[in-house]
Amino acid sequence: MKQPTPHHTSGDINLGKMILKTHISYLCGYFASSCDLQQSKLETEGWERIFCTDKEFDIYDNYYYPEFVAFCHQTASQHGNKSVAKYHKKLNSPVTLSLFGRKMHSVTVTDVTLYNMPCQLLLYSIRIEQTDVDADDVTASLAILRNITHYDRNAISKEWFDIIDMLDAIHAEYYSHNTAALKNNDSDSYQQLIENGNKFKIFQIALTASPIDHEAREQLLFEIGTAAPIGSCSTTSPDGTSREYYTSILAQNKLSVFNNWTALSLLDSFTIIGHEVKPWQVSNWQSDYFEMIYLHALFRKFYIYRTNLLFRQGTCRTSQLVNRFIDFEHFYCFNKISYNFLPLEIQKAIDKGLEINDEKKQIYHLIEQDNNQQEKMSDKKMNNILIYLTFLTLFSTLWDCASLLDSVLPYEAVVGNAINGYRIVTYIFIAVTAVIIFINRKREKQ
Repeated sequence: MKQPTPHHTSGDINLGKMILKTHISYLCGYFASSCDLQQSKLETEGWERIFCTDKEFDIYDNYYYPEFVAFCHQTASQHGNKSVAKYHKKLNSPVTLSLFGRKMHSVTVTDVTLYNMPCQLLLYSIRIEQTDVDADDVTASLAILRNITHYDRNAISKEWFDIIDMLDAIHAEYYSHNTAALKNNDSDSYQQLIENGNKFKIFQIALTASPIDHEAREQLLFEIGTAAPIGSCSTTSPDGTSREYYTSILAQNKLSVFNNWTALSLLDSFTIIGHEVKPWQVSNWQSDYFEMIYLHALFRKFYIYRTNLLFRQGTCRTSQLVNRFIDFEHFYCFNKISYNFLPLEIQKAIDKGLEINDEKKQIYHLIEQDNNQQEKMSDKKMNNILIYLTFLTLFSTLWDCASLLDSVLPYEAVVGNAINGYRIVTYIFIAVTAVIIFINRKREKQ
């Protein structure tokens, strides 16, 4: 069923025409893959395999733990199935879209990157860059482009669909059919490109053209982070953001370390807003915070989500899922990733926004439930075995007693024949056993 396009208009009270000097966004999705990407085939289609140089690898080792660097980067001489293989395609493609009918707007898709992750997961990112742009146009364009379940072909130019169709072709070739994702027959929907959810995850950087005060920056951070109309936090209209929700989100999910930038980590986005930021900082935010920390978090989030889903569906053996999850935690869930405090703070904020610990707790809960059920089944089997052995022992004892009594008092002499003798002894034994059981149960009730 088609969902209506969300309404997006500026708030009644806004921050003025807020111009962003630069806005960079990465729209991210994933799906399960049945095999590794074929490098030779991708290269013929214009994709370039990305390797980290040995010198760059050594530099990363100075700031991040070796196992984390080895997961995030491959060199030409060091690459395996427990690290990320990256394929990059430069585009610099302009995309024009109608901002909910109020104006036409153009963005530039600079490139698309594929991330061949371990555990048969394929992540991808679409990088969009805008300069000297109205913040309200930014949130409106993101609200449209991230809504992958319903695209209006009359409102978005063909260049965007060329990019999405390119990803769809990769999905068709590498998609693993052993998952819960389903192909959507709606030609305006690309739901199959996101295994769970209904929109892209977004990592974005917004640099303001001029300094703004603390309150205005927090409002801008929230509105860009949620792809909401600029000024919607100030409006009293029915569809405006409530003050209680706005305050609670900032209190719980905002990260503020330095005066010139602030970040907000949510389930669907990670947003950095800064002013007078050095170019090397912007570069680090992309190379380290996005390509390493954020993608690693998405990988863990997506894998744990899929494992939870498989647990509930019961389509895989529980022992197999548990073993896979133990391996996953051992190889990919690092206790620490960096020697420095800031990457650790960024990771902590991203994990909290993506609710990764909640997903893990759910798995632990399901594993515990399954273990309890297995223990009950095992106890029941053991009890059945013990009951069988008990009866076997009783009958063996009965036979020995009856035989001993027959040797002392021959049944033929007492009751006429041996068969009747054995029957009488058996009946007496059963009656005595029943009386003893009855008395014991009566005592237990008292």
